Amino acid sequence: MMQTDTLNNIGLIGGNPHRFPMVLLDRIIENGSKVITEKFVSLNDYEFRHADFQNQQEFIYPDWLVVESFFQSAGLFLQCASRNLSPYVISCKNIQFRRAIVAGEIIQHHVSLDVQKESFIIVSGESRVSDETVVSYQQIWLGFQQRETQHG
Repeated sequence: MMQTDTLNNIGLIGGNPHRFPMVLLDRIIENGSKVITEKFVSLNDYEFRHADFQNQQEFIYPDWLVVESFFQSAGLFLQCASRNLSPYVISCKNIQFRRAIVAGEIIQHHVSLDVQKESFIIVSGESRVSDETVVSYQQIWLGFQQRETQHG
């Protein structure tokens, strides 16, 4: 198990090809044979910029952002920054949502590497709030390709 310190977190998360407002990881807890990350769902999240504080339903975090955050966690297996790679999702065989996630909660993604090949990986895992599994994932296929270089 490799625990990642806060300054190293910034470098690893910064290796993700996404930028604001789509960086959906806040902390890396473990980055080794398995990946554990956290996403803090804050009232300050871009998603809630127009929310009405009188309507609690407007503070439910969208399912697709939870899944994208899991995908970004899985991408840590690819070491995108050091290998100059851009990851992409090939297939999602089975994703099960068990309950909604709301502002103020911390999502913890637990990702296991099931298969690693030359041009893709297959992962599985779950997203938890506290110790409750809120989303489970099976057979998530991620591909990767060389990033195109930008010329200034």
